[in-house]
Amino acid sequence: MATHRKGPGPAEHRYCHVQVRMYGDEKFKRLSKPGPNAQSLWCYLLHGPRTSRIPGVVMAGRGTIACDDLKWPLDAFDACFAELVREDMALADWDAGLVYLVNALRQPENRPTSPSTAATWKRELSNAPECTLLVQITGDVRALLRDMHPAFLKSFDRGSRRDLTRKLPAALPAEQTGPHLSLSPAPSPAPSPAPAPAPKGEEKKVPAARAAGAGRRGERGKQLGLADVADPSPEAPPPQRARSAEAWEAYRAAYAERYGVEPVRNASVNSQLVQLVKRLGEAAPQVAGFYVRHSSAFYATKGHSVGPLVVDAEKLHMEWQRGQEINAQTARLEERTAANPARAYAEELRRKERSHA
Repeated sequence: MATHRKGPGPAEHRYCHVQVRMYGDEKFKRLSKPGPNAQSLWCYLLHGPRTSRIPGVVMAGRGTIACDDLKWPLDAFDACFAELVREDMALADWDAGLVYLVNALRQPENRPTSPSTAATWKRELSNAPECTLLVQITGDVRALLRDMHPAFLKSFDRGSRRDLTRKLPAALPAEQTGPHLSLSPAPSPAPSPAPAPAPKGEEKKVPAARAAGAGRRGERGKQLGLADVADPSPEAPPPQRARSAEAWEAYRAAYAERYGVEPVRNASVNSQLVQLVKRLGEAAPQVAGFYVRHSSAFYATKGHSVGPLVVDAEKLHMEWQRGQEINAQTARLEERTAANPARAYAEELRRKERSHA
């Protein structure tokens, strides 16, 4: 049933309620299924059976979505998802099995209706796989709740088991929050009253096992600290984060040289750079600089944003190694030259036929 968004605003937005159980309905499953296309994939990610209680967050792996649910070949699925990434509509960490529709939280109808709903979102995130993309999702959710009302953020912070406060910090740096949400500071929590001192001679003794467990949990909290994702710590940084920082610096320098301004850096860019390093390793900084200097019209119309760099990572790596760009014009030229493998093979067959004649 179509519904209008109520309340002040420039215009009313119509939206429909879709039951997720539709995908398991016997009659629905007997209907003809769409072939691989980005629009159907987008609709599936919005309201499919793998979506979580948090709008725009899907907890499922690449094979589960492509093969088990949609019955699409993996290469066709990858091409469709690359379209969503290219349009800055979705991000994914396939190693962790987490997908994020980056603009879902901007829609008024997707906001939590009560503080108890915010607590449910926190419990949902406690079951999400730990990865850099989870950092971005948490930052966007907290920024949204902070702008709505302090009660929503307070309920979110208390809405899960206690160990989640170490997994998802109560306050994230500004660069961990998506660009479309406010960066206003979170309200300071009320100071808790100091505990009454124990009577002399009756100090509470903490068992040694519990103290050791607290120490281990403290170390685990340090390991899961998320403040260093955007700016890796100088003390023994992990190799992947160090390379991500190098890739950003190479991209930033080339971008400033080409456009005369600094590129935008946010949690989305950080997540994409991590993916780039995973795919290209030590070559990521050189390929990032090569990409910004690429003369492709498609990259230029996108302002050489980081999204196409990640989508075409392997292609750009090959071009960087060859020192030659490949576009529609160069591809047609190569097709007409003897260097083309298919043409060379055909010429070889003709020579053999003439020799046997």
